[in-house]
Amino acid sequence: MTDCELSCWRENWNKIVLEGRKPGLTLRIGCDGEELTQREWGHRVFAELRELAELMDAAKGGDAYQQCCTKLESWFEDPSKTFSARLLDEIKTEQGIGKVGLAHATSYKEALADNGYRFYNDGQFVEESADSLRRQQAVESADVMDFDVFLADYFKDIR
Repeated sequence: MTDCELSCWRENWNKIVLEGRKPGLTLRIGCDGEELTQREWGHRVFAELRELAELMDAAKGGDAYQQCCTKLESWFEDPSKTFSARLLDEIKTEQGIGKVGLAHATSYKEALADNGYRFYNDGQFVEESADSLRRQQAVESADVMDFDVFLADYFKDIR
């Protein structure tokens, strides 16, 4: 990625984060100055993703990946379907984020607790935790720089 492409990507990212559901939002495509609305750009991206989804469905059987593309692409036509829109509606209804955040956290915790581990087990997580602490101690004991000096050096470019 060139510096120009990176700059364009960052501009688009910031626009999406800050104004993602703004009607008519435009994004720069590449460094040549082409601009598309978020909706147009989304449909262009999903046309390419759909090709991949077709290959994945052919390999796995069924059409789950294509259905997912269809569902997500429809959000460009109706942004109220997006997670952010639904979350904002919940926050407005509850008049704050506290209850909403707690409800989502509880729901996710229950969903994850009910599923168990797919690839790992409790013993592996306990072992990794102990190994991580040993690695942390090794790094910290090898440090030769005071933490305040490290922070000053780390943040020197933004002062």
